[in-house]
Amino acid sequence: MIRLFLLILLLLPGSLAASEVRFEMEGFPRRFQVFAPDEPQGEMPLVLVLHGVFQTDNRMIETTRGKWGEFAKKHNFVAVFPNAVNRVWDIGQGTGTFEPSPRRDDIAYLDQVIGLTAQQYQIDRDRIFMVGFSLGAQMSFAYACQRGGIRGIATVSMPLPKALLDDCARTPAVPLLSIHGTNDPVIPAEGGDLPMQSDTVLSLISQQDTIDMFAGKAGCTGPGELKSYDRRDDDTKANFTRLAGCSVPIWTLSIEGLGHKWPGGGPDLPVAVLGRGTEEVEGTAFVWSFFSSIR
Repeated sequence: MIRLFLLILLLLPGSLAASEVRFEMEGFPRRFQVFAPDEPQGEMPLVLVLHGVFQTDNRMIETTRGKWGEFAKKHNFVAVFPNAVNRVWDIGQGTGTFEPSPRRDDIAYLDQVIGLTAQQYQIDRDRIFMVGFSLGAQMSFAYACQRGGIRGIATVSMPLPKALLDDCARTPAVPLLSIHGTNDPVIPAEGGDLPMQSDTVLSLISQQDTIDMFAGKAGCTGPGELKSYDRRDDDTKANFTRLAGCSVPIWTLSIEGLGHKWPGGGPDLPVAVLGRGTEEVEGTAFVWSFFSSIR
């Protein structure tokens, strides 16, 4: 049962005004925040921006420096920031992913986020996109591969979990932008078996294997456009590849020296904990350039 409580206006410190939607679902109080143009024009794309583990919707707005709100107003789309219960997404796959307690259906929660947003704004149902950082990227993979209806996903600092391999193998080709740092101390780009809470192990394939899987489904023929960004003296370098011959866009951004961070984002935990950041690319601008290229 879902009970919608209220829609209120917030002004977050240092950010644009956002609408907040609160409702109850499965006995949990849930919320999400919405940024939309002041004067919407026709049907608009919808972008869901999913925070990482132990973050919140507010923290993700800060991590992306409020850019999604600015871009939504400038480029005529709606950006929403969902919020996980107790700051942890429930991917719904059991062993091999986070297993929060009590369990909840975050796939159904995201259905409600989309549905409630569509009640307030004129949304183009053929242009719903999802971007996630860290565990939020896992949630993006899970939703795209289990539920479908997503026009494209962007994942930051998270390759594909092995627990989702079968689901993603069964789905039609999905446009993908994969962003990962080569010096990520939390989620290595090479994947592997990572110890989580209790005796749980998070098993991941590598970023390259993730790209290869999605590229194979899209029938890509190999590297197309190659470009490097090394304009800042910050000990990082961004290497971009747009694969050629694909039925849907497949992009990859590998950032030399980047840790477990949103490109061009902050504030975050110290370098000693998450590794260094990068200013070679601005993450929100890069992700939106990918989404806006998909028609």
